[in-house]
Amino acid sequence: MAGLVSEQLAQGQAASPAAADDNLEQKIRARIEKCWPKYFPSLATRPAPEIVCLRGADSRGFSVMFEYELKFARPRSEHLMVKVRRDSKFGPYLPSEVTEAPELLRREFDELSRAHRYFERRGNGLRVVRPIEYCEDLNAVFIEKASGRDLGLVARTDEAASLAAFRRCGQWLRSFHVKVHKPRLRVWTLGEFEARLMKRREKLVALGVPAGQLDALFPHIVKAARACRQREVPCSLLHGDYKLRHIWASPDAIEVFDFGNVHPGPCYVDVAAFLVELSVLKLGHPWFETDRVRRYSETFLRAYFPMQPPPLLSFYVVEALLKKWMRRRRTWSRTSAASTLHTCVRRMGAKSLVERWYLDRWFVARIRESLEMAARASR
Repeated sequence: MAGLVSEQLAQGQAASPAAADDNLEQKIRARIEKCWPKYFPSLATRPAPEIVCLRGADSRGFSVMFEYELKFARPRSEHLMVKVRRDSKFGPYLPSEVTEAPELLRREFDELSRAHRYFERRGNGLRVVRPIEYCEDLNAVFIEKASGRDLGLVARTDEAASLAAFRRCGQWLRSFHVKVHKPRLRVWTLGEFEARLMKRREKLVALGVPAGQLDALFPHIVKAARACRQREVPCSLLHGDYKLRHIWASPDAIEVFDFGNVHPGPCYVDVAAFLVELSVLKLGHPWFETDRVRRYSETFLRAYFPMQPPPLLSFYVVEALLKKWMRRRRTWSRTSAASTLHTCVRRMGAKSLVERWYLDRWFVARIRESLEMAARASR
């Protein structure tokens, strides 16, 4: 039996989830021990560093993340992030069960490398984390850890630094859409938009949002879309996951990472998703200033669009809000903000108040604001 277990571990097929994760970490560590001079050429003449795993087998959706510190002689340390892709969102990483992930990870690394080459030559505070290696044997990408701090944390604590970062966020995204890739125009059709709305409606109703609430809202969305005169949108390769926690900010730069969802589509999808990320800073945090969110959004938009934002952008924001609404309906009870509110309303004997009154009405209000923005842009 012991021989069988050893053989399974050697093949990357663990007898248990813990063994699978431990075996993967051992293989990654062995790779770093072998290749660190190639990863950090300027340090190649130094003695081998002490390699410390700071974070192991941290599962995030389709990825398993590891973080390593390479401790060289003082005062130098380097940090590596290792992302292993899998086909399933849940459970341990089992190499024998991976089929689609290698192709997706290879595409992610290629796009990361392409963007890094473009931004590295410019030195204007717009950056991409340094790609180090795509390791086919481990189905992993090795990247240098981003510099600075999570932009989501900066946005809550330092408005001046955040405004500078959000200006760079707009510049970075426009460069990615227009310079790294070449956009083309495509026709936007009302029929496709309405079909997507109906699918979102069905899913929201299934998640418990009252149908009457949606039926009172959706006709206004369709009416506003029919009144919009813009009928073409620029399409390019999208980052696909351009959110605050995938951007780290320092005083003079931002660094973008996680290209795992790159795909072609309308450029406004990335823009709208980021605007919704900014708007939800206030969700569950009523003390967060509304005017600060507005200043963040306006700074980002001015940096992305050379002129006024186009009318159709508002409808992509509506779609992004509906998508975020669905996700928050699924996960609301697991957030810290919701836990605080649940505690308060539980004492009042009104547990459903949080979801039905606060969450649903919050998203309805944001959608109505987007429709007002569309009306102003169409005048």
